[in-house]
Amino acid sequence: MKIANPIYDAVFKYLMADIDIAKDLLSTILKVDIVSLEIQPQELPINISMGITIMRIDFKAKIRLANGTFKIVLIEIQKAKRHFNVLRFRRYVGKNYRETEQIVQASGQVEEVNLPITTIYFLGYKLDHIEVPVLKVGRIYQNAITGETIDAEEEFVEQLSHDLYAIQIPRLTMNVQTELEKMLDIFSQDKYKTNESHVLEFTGDTKNPKIARMLKRLNSVFLDEETLRAIEAEEEIEGEMDLLNREKELLNQEIEKRNQEIEKSKKAEEEQRKAKELLAIENEDLKKQLALFLKEKEQKS
Repeated sequence: MKIANPIYDAVFKYLMADIDIAKDLLSTILKVDIVSLEIQPQELPINISMGITIMRIDFKAKIRLANGTFKIVLIEIQKAKRHFNVLRFRRYVGKNYRETEQIVQASGQVEEVNLPITTIYFLGYKLDHIEVPVLKVGRIYQNAITGETIDAEEEFVEQLSHDLYAIQIPRLTMNVQTELEKMLDIFSQDKYKTNESHVLEFTGDTKNPKIARMLKRLNSVFLDEETLRAIEAEEEIEGEMDLLNREKELLNQEIEKRNQEIEKSKKAEEEQRKAKELLAIENEDLKKQLALFLKEKEQKS
């Protein structure tokens, strides 16, 4: 089945704009029961900086906890195809720490609060030291004296820290077993690649209703003119970025070649200098030997 490649920002945005799909995917990643989900009012278009893009989408979610109570959280998704300075990710997280939301309490009173944040990163590149395809870094409340885990939450802590998930798309495995692996399988690049980078030929699980809904949505991209134009623009940017990177690589190679030539020249000059010094020492020794020979000859005569 041909589907639009969700690693493209325009396609990813189109996919996640379907609330039911977003709820299925986020519930599976976070392993929580999301009762309701809504996209936060924000600028959804691609953020572009020097040819590098970051797609950012925020959701406000109502989660049912194990004890039957509910919790309102902010789920922040950031996606980047290329490796770049991590400070750009921090900038967006910091913005959400400053945002407040109006929440209706059980009493009916409306309060301005800072929502707890969970961040999910979809990465189109590999991290340097972590090889697992889906990484979770979570908070643990712990007694620092005894090491005992504390089974409770505190608003003070929730407001000042957050869990994060990092999905390394290039590390998604060929063999999928868990529900999460099956849902993320639509992002697999090498497994389903075609001659067109924005098109994948998906041959994975199509019977799972959640996956089938995602596939149908990704297939419908080919009928959406606005998204197709956005894909085309994104490919132009990617092409310019690839060209820039190739030119940069060639320039670095030329610089390296020049440096090697300079180093070689310096080495030759150093060898020449040492040879001159050695010759000077040998000449000095010859002069001393000649002087000694003449002195001995004069004494004999």
